[in-house]
Amino acid sequence: IRTLTIKTQSSAQRIEFFEQCQTQRGITDPVKIPLHSNIRWGTAHAMLDPLSFSFNPLRKQPIALFLNGADELFGPITTLRKKGRLVKHIEWAAFKLVEEDWARVVDTRDILADANSIQQVFSSEKLPTLWCALPALERLLSVWEKKKDDPHYALYVEALEAGIAKILKYYLMLDSKPAFVPALLLHPYFKLSYIEMAWGGEAEQEAEKAAGKKDAKNWYDEALQIVENAMRTYWATRPRAALATTAIARPTNAIVDDFDLHRQTLLTCEDSKGWQAELRRYLKDVPADISRDTDIVEYWQDHFHVYPTLGRIALDVIPCQASSVACKRLFSASKQTADDCRARLGAKTFEQLQIMKFAWRGKITDLAAINSQHVEEVNINQFKELLSEDHDFDGWDKDKLFVDDLDISF
Repeated sequence: IRTLTIKTQSSAQRIEFFEQCQTQRGITDPVKIPLHSNIRWGTAHAMLDPLSFSFNPLRKQPIALFLNGADELFGPITTLRKKGRLVKHIEWAAFKLVEEDWARVVDTRDILADANSIQQVFSSEKLPTLWCALPALERLLSVWEKKKDDPHYALYVEALEAGIAKILKYYLMLDSKPAFVPALLLHPYFKLSYIEMAWGGEAEQEAEKAAGKKDAKNWYDEALQIVENAMRTYWATRPRAALATTAIARPTNAIVDDFDLHRQTLLTCEDSKGWQAELRRYLKDVPADISRDTDIVEYWQDHFHVYPTLGRIALDVIPCQASSVACKRLFSASKQTADDCRARLGAKTFEQLQIMKFAWRGKITDLAAINSQHVEEVNINQFKELLSEDHDFDGWDKDKLFVDDLDISF
């Protein structure tokens, strides 16, 4: 499939012929198969997805028609050479697909669709993605492990094992990055309940120890410790923390002095229990109007005053993206802003332009695209009259040239 796609897309004539084959078979929306990049599973899915519709006979016929006529129109698809000498011509007809081949196309598309859905989650530009790293990778691992054990996908076991090993490589790296746990905690739908269910808590730890695994861990407790350390750090640097640690000058009035000492004791007590009470309230709260698709940015805007310490953590954690795709898109788009004609914008102006462009991009109307969709109705008789006048003018020009030639000859 990839070879056919590359060879077809490498020539404008072949692209046009493939579209003609589809049109001849009554397809009003011709398919254009994108090229596959070796570094992304999503591009392979995008290449196979249009072909998966080919299980419809209406879709398979144009491809067969294209392969039947390609040899006569374009010659062999490729040639094999050995030591500079021609060995063999490979014809387009050699790439014809039978029913079993089409079934494999669909199976491969279905396997890659799992990875493509995860990739799209990580590629969001305007939504937080760090919180979904753990659930998304675990969901992909679970789906592929089920397919590996499914007899229907027995032909693809080796590929599935390689994909699972690739995902596990990055999944295990998350152990050294504690930010993923607070990111999951800050989603009001998951919190730490997801970790306890997916990874196990105290009961699972005891069961594993009873089975002989001495180094079994209570993963809920491990995650809770990460969260508590973060809460303790942010609580100590909160705006009111300076009041609790600042030494109070002892006034001359003994009554006021005793009250100040009492207030200092209250602040110290609040320092040790305040963040714990806030964390307990947050973990125990299970709102019914929260779902997996809840906008957590909007949620923390509304609940910042309820959980101020967690809100400050959210300000630092939520903007972090799970992948560098959004950053790469930003750098690619910045090249269009800082071109050769705008080489002296300055850092501040450049930053403002980038922010405005991304903020307004979805609201700007593309008039060129709208105009291209409109079909202009014209009166063909007007063009016939213009063509007739052009023929008359052409005849007059020829008569004038003939007269000029006569004058020159005399």
